[in-house]
Amino acid sequence: MEQSLSNAPTGNVAVPHTELDGQVDDISTCVHVLEVHYHSVAREASGWVRREKEAGDGCFQLGLALTLLGQNEAGGLGELVRATGHAVDGVSVLAITAVEEEGVLLEEPLVEWSKAVGAAKAALLRRAEGRRGYHEALVEVAARLHAKGKWVGMIGKEEKLNAAELAWGKSVEAAEKKKKEFEGISERLVRDWKAFKEEKAREVQRVVVAFVEAQVKRHEKMREAWEEVLPKVRG
Repeated sequence: MEQSLSNAPTGNVAVPHTELDGQVDDISTCVHVLEVHYHSVAREASGWVRREKEAGDGCFQLGLALTLLGQNEAGGLGELVRATGHAVDGVSVLAITAVEEEGVLLEEPLVEWSKAVGAAKAALLRRAEGRRGYHEALVEVAARLHAKGKWVGMIGKEEKLNAAELAWGKSVEAAEKKKKEFEGISERLVRDWKAFKEEKAREVQRVVVAFVEAQVKRHEKMREAWEEVLPKVRG
C-alpha cells in the first residue's frame, strides 16, 4: 500500500476499481428498474381485482333484477327469466370469490419480491458507506505518509520520524481493515443478488402458471353455470 500511495497527493486518493464495481453498478440499475415495475404491477393488479369485483357486483345486481322480473311474469316466461337471473347471480358469486383468490396469487409474491429489492437497496447503501469509510482510511494513509516524508533525512528528527512511521503503520492497518470490510460487503451483495435472481426466475414461472390456471378454472366454472341454464331458457 505504501508504494501505491507514495506518489499520491493527500487530496487525490481514490478507491481502487475492481471487477465487482461493474457488477454492483448493474445491480443498482436492476434494483431501480425492478422497483418501478413491481410497484406498477402491484398497482395494476390491485386495480384489476377492484374492477373484476365491480363486474361481479354488477352481475349480482343484474341477476337480482332479472329474478324480481321473473317473479312478476306468468308461466314459462317467468321461469325462464328467473332461471337466467339465478344463473347471473351464481356467476357473480364465482367471479367475486375467484378474483379475490387470484389477486392474492399476484400480491403475495410481489410483496416478497419488493422486500428482497428493499434489502438489496439497503445493501447498496451499506456498500456506499463501506466505500466511504475505506476512502477516508486511504486518505488518512496518504496524509500520514506525507507527514512521515517531512522528517525523512532530517538530522536530529529521528524521534519525530519514528512517531510518524508508527502513525502511518497504524493507518495502513486501519485501511486494510476497511478494505476487507468493503470487499466483504460487495461480495455478499453480489452473491445475495445472484441467489435472488435465480430464485425469482423460478418463482415468477410458478406464479404465472398458478395465475393462468386460476383464470382457466374460473372461466370453466362460469361456462358450466351458463351451460346449465341454457336448456332451461331454450325450452
